[in-house]
Amino acid sequence: MCGNCFLPTKIEDLRQNNDSELYGFEIITSINDSENIGTFIAKHRMHLNWRNNLQINELVDYYYNGKWEFPHIKRLNNTNADIVIHVNESKEECVAKNDTNLEFYRNKTVSANEILVIPIIQYQNNNEEITPFSIPCMLSIGCWYTWYDLRNELKRICRQFCDKNVKVESITNFYLCNIENGICQVCRSNHRECEIPDNFENLEKLANTYKNLRIKIVWKNTSFYENMKTETLLQDETYSLQDCLSEFIQEVPIEMDCYICSDSHHLIKSGLWEVPEILTIHLNRSAKNFSGQTIRTNTFVKFPLTNFDIGSMMTRVIVTGQTVDDTKSNYLYDLYAVIDYRMGNKSGHYTAYCKTQNNEWLHFDDDKVNLINKDYEEEIVTSRAYILFYKRQKFRSANIIRQKQGK
Repeated sequence: MCGNCFLPTKIEDLRQNNDSELYGFEIITSINDSENIGTFIAKHRMHLNWRNNLQINELVDYYYNGKWEFPHIKRLNNTNADIVIHVNESKEECVAKNDTNLEFYRNKTVSANEILVIPIIQYQNNNEEITPFSIPCMLSIGCWYTWYDLRNELKRICRQFCDKNVKVESITNFYLCNIENGICQVCRSNHRECEIPDNFENLEKLANTYKNLRIKIVWKNTSFYENMKTETLLQDETYSLQDCLSEFIQEVPIEMDCYICSDSHHLIKSGLWEVPEILTIHLNRSAKNFSGQTIRTNTFVKFPLTNFDIGSMMTRVIVTGQTVDDTKSNYLYDLYAVIDYRMGNKSGHYTAYCKTQNNEWLHFDDDKVNLINKDYEEEIVTSRAYILFYKRQKFRSANIIRQKQGK
């Protein structure tokens, strides 16, 4: 990399002296990040028609009072754009899309590229006083983001602790606080804290002072949802694939009206009726938390790579309409592919494992394909598994063709 943009860093290098305390650090795979950023910039800069593809709230560069600034787009029409310039007090101007003073974002301005790491402390308002609670956490955010982005990130953190139908901004306040007396970084006045604004000015002015800042989240109301014992929270559940399927096919009472006689009948639905040539199993990785929000679960489901037996789940044995012998060999399956889901900071990513005809396992990650030479079971059978693909050991493609023709 050029200059000092990328240097290998050890934890010891982050400590200014032996007496300093290291609260947290972040390792960034700068080469991959740089490639992604470079691809994004190249894609947009090469877009010769970018002026006609501007979006509301998009940042741009604009020459204002002898200096390039970075306003955001507020309104658009066919020929003009209303922009808001964040200099001292926000100023709104209407400019033509083809104005030479309007440029692609970061084509004229320069970012300090500082990553801000700011502690977050939560407080509860007890009417008489505001007291801290919970465990402090660290927020990492690039200074090229805006106050609007910062507030959205704080809202995301708070949504984990409140009902999904409640607006976070109605029950919380966000403040930026100075540890020491000095100039407030929000309003530039001489006091200790100020409410975090909701505008599109970026956070670059915090780059030199963020080490003396704290974010305070004040909850206006206090609610307790459910008391849970520590040992309950720390349980690490593990299930087998057989457990999951047994739960799936357990007897379930069903009340329905007969479409012929209109009488109510209580039926029992259980078991598998057909032996499929290809068995696809989708592991449900979503659940509801105490506030009703959908969250992703990482429960470990152990599944076999070979000799997966579904015989105990069969109520009758039919293959393409014909009854087959009730022998164990008819129920054995071998795994040939897995889709897994890897959760990132803000989004997820799907990858796949596939077994070749030579009984080798390959890992597919977008355009990257790697051969798993050893310990493939340890790499494949994880809590990331999302969809499993099994093939019957007595697999016959003709059965699939006949089955489709019969439908």
